[in-house]
Amino acid sequence: MSSSLVVPTSLRGWLVLAASVAVFAAGIWPVIALVNQARLVLGLPALVAWSYLILVGCTLTMLLGNRLLHRRQDEAGEQAGNGEKGARVGKVGKGGGSDE
Repeated sequence: MSSSLVVPTSLRGWLVLAASVAVFAAGIWPVIALVNQARLVLGLPALVAWSYLILVGCTLTMLLGNRLLHRRQDEAGEQAGNGEKGARVGKVGKGGGSDE
């Protein structure tokens, strides 16, 4: 079984990857050690406020990824190998059955 590393092919993909790595790095030990201090931020302990910022950052990164890397349905159908413009992804063969 061979495995390969999948890397982004566009600038948008690299931006989403960089944003994901930045959010991930904000939640690991060295950064948390800097934030973990005895002070209040908006009435919350600094570590709790930082955790909320990480959650918001994760949500925004996923939203950014969905917006920037979104493929139209016809592009997805062509890449699925169906050869039909506008084909549904995962459609197998040219059966005569109805999709309804």
